[in-house]
Amino acid sequence: MQKLAMSFLLFLVVSGLPAQAELDASVQEGLQKTKALLTNPTDRNKAIEKDPKAQDVDRKMKALVGEENGEQVYKIAAEVFERIVQESKGDPEKLKAMMEQAQKDPQGFYKQYLSEQDKAGVRGIATGVENRRPHAPHK
Repeated sequence: MQKLAMSFLLFLVVSGLPAQAELDASVQEGLQKTKALLTNPTDRNKAIEKDPKAQDVDRKMKALVGEENGEQVYKIAAEVFERIVQESKGDPEKLKAMMEQAQKDPQGFYKQYLSEQDKAGVRGIATGVENRRPHAPHK
């Protein structure tokens, strides 16, 4: 369940990102700017303030994983975004198809597009979330 929730969360964050037509110099530049935006809290928060959809995604993500894990989620999302843009060669139709497949199979998306380091980060976040939950009293 934890992996499913985190996969869905990463999908939410990544699916709101722009897609480029080709992986040429301009796409590389766009990719780097997007990654920088995701990993720079000041710039990211300015962008979020301007977009109600981004505000909603950010709010839901932080409600799910906790405010303290938000930066880690955005870092992982930036890495995953880079992988899917490279695999799709920036083709918006391929990106769309990948995101649709991620909705159908978040676990497969998790396995295919997250590095071992990313997966360890997701496991750490999920463990922290589980540890914060109130536990039912033992009988």
